[in-house]
Amino acid sequence: RNRPPFDRCKRHADLPALGNNRFVRIAGLVTCRQRPGSASGVLFLTLEDETGSSNIVVWQRTQQQFRRALMSGQLLLINGTLETRDNVIHIIAGGLYDYSHELQSLQVTSHDFH
Repeated sequence: RNRPPFDRCKRHADLPALGNNRFVRIAGLVTCRQRPGSASGVLFLTLEDETGSSNIVVWQRTQQQFRRALMSGQLLLINGTLETRDNVIHIIAGGLYDYSHELQSLQVTSHDFH
């Protein structure tokens, strides 16, 4: 998180304080991609960072524009609009960028519990 472009990204834990209809940039690991038949072509992503999991809504037009990153990316940076309703937070994706090539260079800390 301390180097570009990730240094300009909000964490999942930061989202509730931002408010509705705000521009937001987040990054994280894709843990789930879903396209339910009843969702009229909308794709739902779950993106996980060090503080939690964010729900991402990707409309068909955005899917077409960013198809490669959307389908193959493991580490995504997403620009979007924060939508909050009844204490439920979603991000409406406007841009999706694949940073999977950065995975090997990211510093990971682990804790061994004995």
